[in-house]
Amino acid sequence: PLAQAGVARVNPAIDRYPADAYAAAAAFDEPRPEDERDRRATLGPAAERAQGPNPAVWLAGLLALALLAVVAFLVFQLLSGSKPSVPDQVTVPNFVGKSIEAASAQAATLNLDLVTSPQESDEAAGTVLDQVPGEGARLAPGSTVTLTVAAGRGSVPVPNLRTQSESDALRLISDADLRLGERSDDFDPIVPIGQVIRQNPPAGVLVETGTAIDFVVSRGPEPTPSPLPSPTPSPSPSPTPSPSPSPSTSPSPSPSPTLSPTPSPTPSPTPSPTPTPSPTPSPTPTPTPTPTPTPTPTPTPPPTPTPPPTASPPLEPSASAP
Repeated sequence: PLAQAGVARVNPAIDRYPADAYAAAAAFDEPRPEDERDRRATLGPAAERAQGPNPAVWLAGLLALALLAVVAFLVFQLLSGSKPSVPDQVTVPNFVGKSIEAASAQAATLNLDLVTSPQESDEAAGTVLDQVPGEGARLAPGSTVTLTVAAGRGSVPVPNLRTQSESDALRLISDADLRLGERSDDFDPIVPIGQVIRQNPPAGVLVETGTAIDFVVSRGPEPTPSPLPSPTPSPSPSPTPSPSPSPSTSPSPSPSPTLSPTPSPTPSPTPSPTPTPSPTPSPTPTPTPTPTPTPTPTPTPPPTPTPPPTASPPLEPSASAP
């Protein structure tokens, strides 16, 4: 009937396996250290590389990259050089009790501008009596500090003529009961043309009325000389070939006739006279003929353009007298 119903039921007669029945088999499935060493020795380093890199390798690579980045940053700083930093603010020093000359020099080192206000006092002329702002104030570079300066009898502070136009500078000098001194021009890359570059005495100094004030007027930036154009080299004329002289056929000199020496006539022998019988029996001796010397031929002179000489007729032999 159970088979017909199609429902499987547990047979209560069959004993169940205890819970630790497979504990021994599970113990055999866990890898032992000895088995792991044997497996690595059998597979070799190729199988270990196939499993992926060791985390220590990744860590060493990251440390090397960080070290390279630090070295590159240090090299960049050394090559670029550190630029001097401009302070955002400066501390105002104490100007009270100092002369206006010393206060002006100290303010120039801090890039502070001074404005003076004269005041009658028993202090020496030119001594700073008060300042605004006071000592220890923080100001931006280029700020203005107002000084109260002791003025003697007949003393006036020199007005500040810098960056003033020439006409305004002359007006300020006249209003301060001062007079114009030496006026000159100079180039300046910052101050525009026509404005005062510098002055002497400097601004704020107490001087007597009628003191001459010198100032220099800007001529603007110094012009940069334009480069001179390089001269274009003119092409050198090519040498004209001189015509080679054609060989001239000079006529060969015609040979002048050489005069052959005229042979001297050989004298004919003188016939001996026929002996005349004399009454005496002794014979008369026959005279021996004297031979005539043969003339030596004259050497032929070199040919001259004169016409050839005419041959003289041969000499006739002269008979010698018996």
